[in-house]
Amino acid sequence: MSIVSPFSNHLADTAHAGRGGSLYVRFNNGQVVDLLATADWSAVPGGQPAADAMAVRNPTVNWTATKAIFSAAFGKPAGPTDTTQFLFQLYEITLPSQAQLAANVKPVITKVTNQPLYNNVFPTYAQGGKIVFASDRPYNGQAHLTQREEYLSLPTVSGLWSLAPSD
Repeated sequence: MSIVSPFSNHLADTAHAGRGGSLYVRFNNGQVVDLLATADWSAVPGGQPAADAMAVRNPTVNWTATKAIFSAAFGKPAGPTDTTQFLFQLYEITLPSQAQLAANVKPVITKVTNQPLYNNVFPTYAQGGKIVFASDRPYNGQAHLTQREEYLSLPTVSGLWSLAPSD
């Protein structure tokens, strides 16, 4: 099972989600910009990870096209015996115009606050500034209630969750 599988595609370890992703924007004149390579990472704990140490997925642009939300997992194992647990978490990036990028205005990345420390994927913006996303957070955070898919009994998302970043 991997990031492209119908079930269990939310897992962030390197066996399920390869590293090396990015986010791009294409303007009307054909110019393509790698947003993560040009972004200001100062608001993200740990700063900008190496390009081969990030998995990025599910970008969604907000209603005013001024920012986007996406899921990302940062880091990679140090070796075959490394048991570090990686998680997809939600991040937002500002979307500067082509003129702003030409004036060296960098997109800014921030981690969405108050999200659960589980795999959070498929984010989208709802009305009123709320964020709706899928998560593998068990009901009430009780680990013994982890959802499993019915075929291979692998972890799966427990449902849709919503959060207001100001909460």
